[in-house]
Amino acid sequence: RQSRVGIARDLESKTFVVTGANSGIGFATARSLAERGGKVIMACRDEAKCERAAEDIRRALGSSQPPPLLETRRLDLADLSSISALAGYL
Repeated sequence: RQSRVGIARDLESKTFVVTGANSGIGFATARSLAERGGKVIMACRDEAKCERAAEDIRRALGSSQPPPLLETRRLDLADLSSISALAGYL
């Protein structure tokens, strides 16, 4: 099923990496994808802020079934070793 803006509502078989997911557009994107059932890897420079953002999303989505699939990873786009580490994980 499609929403009004043409984005599939059921994303259960998809995995997404969202950079800057602890605030702003990245946070809103991560929440929206998780709400639609996608597995979301939240990539942020500050791991503690990223974990708090993931908890905020889990709390906001409450008792949704299935629960949101959120994972947090450190990523500093100004640091090539950080990018390489995340790419190796993926």
